[in-house]
Amino acid sequence: MSGNEPSKAEDKPSYQWVFIGMAMMMLAGVGVAYYPFFLATRQVQTFCKELPAGASIEVVRARAAEVGYEVSPIEGGHALLEDPLSYGRRTCNLRFGAQGLLGVE
Repeated sequence: MSGNEPSKAEDKPSYQWVFIGMAMMMLAGVGVAYYPFFLATRQVQTFCKELPAGASIEVVRARAAEVGYEVSPIEGGHALLEDPLSYGRRTCNLRFGAQGLLGVE
């Protein structure tokens, strides 16, 4: 064996970088696929927190309808706001009293 011949380790191509690249692309794909769901959940929570205290159920329903959300009837001082596209996964609980909206849970 002369000094100019490559060693056995150099003869075999290194697939390590190929596998690392594939793993990074799969992780990025999962992130891109789930980002809209994460964003929609935050939007519902932000919407609920921005509702004015003391707002009547009619005002809350009107504002929710503008963005495509639904509000259930008040039962026991509570109503449920939900994004109908989420099939009940993105919701917030609204507390109502005699003065209107008391808070968001």
